[in-house]
Amino acid sequence: MIISKDKSILEEFNAADQASTLQFIRNTNIEGTVFHRFPPDLLKKLSTDCLVMQNHHYGTSQERLMQNTDLTNFFEVLTTSSDGDKKVEYNQLPLTSCLK
Repeated sequence: MIISKDKSILEEFNAADQASTLQFIRNTNIEGTVFHRFPPDLLKKLSTDCLVMQNHHYGTSQERLMQNTDLTNFFEVLTTSSDGDKKVEYNQLPLTSCLK
């Protein structure tokens, strides 16, 4: 919300107490991110096995993210995940994003 300068940037998501996968954005460079030191087999499992715990009610969708130039200029989206209603969320801080 601080970077977006938009108090309504967050949307409701059904992601409380939910294990999920991460879908890496194609052709994303993970150098310098939290994923940089992950072994290749763990990176693959993150996208196929429910290894990520989500426990929140708010997130940012692609539509809202792309409409906010402050966010697109500051963050590079590395992964997406779906909530319990299969609504896709574009992951940012703290775990699955990096600053540009």
